[in-house]
Amino acid sequence: MATGLIGGYLSIDILEARLTSSFTSSLLNGFYPNSNPATKENIEDKDPIRRVADFKVFSFKIYTDKIFAINKNTGELMDIDRDNNNNTQVIFKTNNLFDIFWPKDESYQVLSRQPANSSFFILKNGVSKDIEIGPIRSVSLDDVNNILLFVKGSDIYSYDINNNQIKEFTKTRLEIETIFSKDKDNIFIKSRGTDGKNNLHKLSTDGKIIKILEREGQTREEITSNKKYLLVAPYDGDTYGNLELINLESGWIKKLDLKTSPDKCAWSELRIICAGPRSEGAGDGFNDIYSIDPKDGKVSVLLKPEGKYLIKKPEVDTKSKDLFFINDFDSYLYKLEGLMNL
Repeated sequence: MATGLIGGYLSIDILEARLTSSFTSSLLNGFYPNSNPATKENIEDKDPIRRVADFKVFSFKIYTDKIFAINKNTGELMDIDRDNNNNTQVIFKTNNLFDIFWPKDESYQVLSRQPANSSFFILKNGVSKDIEIGPIRSVSLDDVNNILLFVKGSDIYSYDINNNQIKEFTKTRLEIETIFSKDKDNIFIKSRGTDGKNNLHKLSTDGKIIKILEREGQTREEITSNKKYLLVAPYDGDTYGNLELINLESGWIKKLDLKTSPDKCAWSELRIICAGPRSEGAGDGFNDIYSIDPKDGKVSVLLKPEGKYLIKKPEVDTKSKDLFFINDFDSYLYKLEGLMNL
């Protein structure tokens, strides 16, 4: 599989957000008040970014008919009404925060205990079941088939949520650091070689391990939900380098003109939506929102909010055409309304 850099750096075309006519005037008034004076009240009324619910959020998942979220202050699993976001109810009560994995089947949730990830709560319709699997190094979820994948030593195991079975998935000789997946056809592992280099591999359906990338230093990775592309970024423990877009079918790697973490990106059918540094170099640490065309890697500015947004865990809702995200600045859940044009 090819791992060479194809193409060079791309220049960012700083564009006005392309909106439907009903949103154009509200964007200009709301996000560019100096160009068209407006009162504070008018700006707030026309701001397309809205806060969802009145509690701080640790993690969330958008489903067809509901929104699930973990209350950051209480650890409770909450159900948020899609039509009336102020209407919420507690589904499951805990006393601590947990890592959570969200299967596509909305009747299930998987919560893992910290810090050793040695046991899990499997929730089905609000009823919990404890699963003890012992200390593990990394865990991921095949959310299509409801299979939990985890690493013990240098081997990978699977836990089938539906039938409560744990079995060996594949053996390796690698020093595995992390595993991540979308489904059984798209399972990736990151390992450290004996030479100290970091390697990124894909597991084939027949158990073969295929090296995709090798490099000095740390990286962060995220697979986009259409399963064709992988986003990677160098990471030195403090800052991120340029995103790299890997086409998993052809093997080409495109270096993008955007420095951000891959987990600040979401797939929206025809493009990738990412949060990144202010496009005009404000240096205040807050985010603008970018659009990436995966066909050629072209990056453009989608939105330049005036508000203070540190965007994490973005997710595009295909039903409402909204972008949901947690604002790390205040820990509330927000949505960017009607601007995706999916």
